[in-house]
Amino acid sequence: MACLQITLFGAPIVERDAVPIHIQRHKGLALLAYLAVTRQAHHRDALALLFWPEADQSSALANLRRELSRLKEDLGGEVIDAEVVDEEKK
Repeated sequence: MACLQITLFGAPIVERDAVPIHIQRHKGLALLAYLAVTRQAHHRDALALLFWPEADQSSALANLRRELSRLKEDLGGEVIDAEVVDEEKK
């Protein structure tokens, strides 16, 4: 399993297995930091509203999908569990 290390004091640093990873987009880095610091599952609607409050719900969710996809690509694999859970199955 890959070891992901995120340093948020000073300039943010993201490393996977001690190899630095450059997250190009500020929103992506902010989203990654938020998920790491809160250490819990979040509803997509809540994340979309938090990070794209100026957008309508459909656009905000599309932005979140794109940002999660970019993060997955940048981080190199299944580091973020972005599974959509069916509320009725809970």
